[in-house]
Amino acid sequence: MSNSVSSTLVSLRLRGAKLVAPVLGFGALAMIPYALTLNEIHLLSAMLIFGIFAMSLNLLVGFGGMASLGHALFFGAGAYAVGLLSFHRDSGFALSLLVGLAAAALLALVVGFLVRRARGTAYLMITLAASQVFWGLATQWKAVTNGDDGLFGISSPSILGWDFGSTVTYYYVVLVVVAGVFVLLTAISRSPFGYVLRGVRDNEQRMRAVGVDVDRIRHLALVISAVIASLGGVLYAYQERYVGPDVLAATTSGDGLLAVALGGGAVAGPLVGGLVVGLLEDVVGSYTDRYLMILGILFVLVAIFLPRGLAGLAQSLGDTVRPRRRAAEQAIEQRVEPAQAEVTETEGAHHG
Repeated sequence: MSNSVSSTLVSLRLRGAKLVAPVLGFGALAMIPYALTLNEIHLLSAMLIFGIFAMSLNLLVGFGGMASLGHALFFGAGAYAVGLLSFHRDSGFALSLLVGLAAAALLALVVGFLVRRARGTAYLMITLAASQVFWGLATQWKAVTNGDDGLFGISSPSILGWDFGSTVTYYYVVLVVVAGVFVLLTAISRSPFGYVLRGVRDNEQRMRAVGVDVDRIRHLALVISAVIASLGGVLYAYQERYVGPDVLAATTSGDGLLAVALGGGAVAGPLVGGLVVGLLEDVVGSYTDRYLMILGILFVLVAIFLPRGLAGLAQSLGDTVRPRRRAAEQAIEQRVEPAQAEVTETEGAHHG
């Protein structure tokens, strides 16, 4: 009975420990605007939106083992849905959101069939080619996309008469969406689908042998991650009130891969990586136009010295601290148990 109680307490303690970091992190993000200027809040919103993009890409790369250089296609689908509907039709937030999510899901279904049998480099190149096709359309189809000038004049977002386009209000809307995406991806990672997806990543042949439809699982993961990426694109368009071909560029996908590599394979890792990459782009970009070269150097250094990213580093530090904590707990238990036994004997003597 005591073993059962102990195992339950240990399980609850582990779950509580895993909740501490996200709660503290989102709590800090909720409080930090009080110490920032409006421009800094705007920048932080942009970094969080990029974090959504990185988390969506991590579902493919970290959990599915499918490195994509074309994920910007889905981010751009959400952004251009807002831009086109606002520029040509003056549509509202709700319709733009639905069209953006639906467009990304449809594109992911099509691209998924193209990469159904592709692995490794072939997967990279096909996804990159798909993204570049739409980047070409965005730059050349000027009658619709306004070419390199992009789509501007996007109206302030509102729902049922509530305008949430102000810098501070929009920041908290973005933060709520980020928290929702984090919870959703955490649930997916711990669901049967998440375990199967990781199984496909680790040993595809074995999963096929036990009857798993590997191609269907990979295709579904692509659609889910595309829809989440397009959500980030929608938020980006309303954040900047402008959409240009850069959202579809290969560099956007490359930045996402860097954020995933820097953050690590955990759900929160790419969010942290996205915040770091976004901050570096803004800080380094204010001093030099060659920030892409610096980000490339950072990518190489991360691959060499932090192969598991910041999440892996945190786990290693936790593994170092945990045995010491467990030894201290055992020492306390050894002191408490004799005292409890003595109390029990005393109570028994009184009853006798």
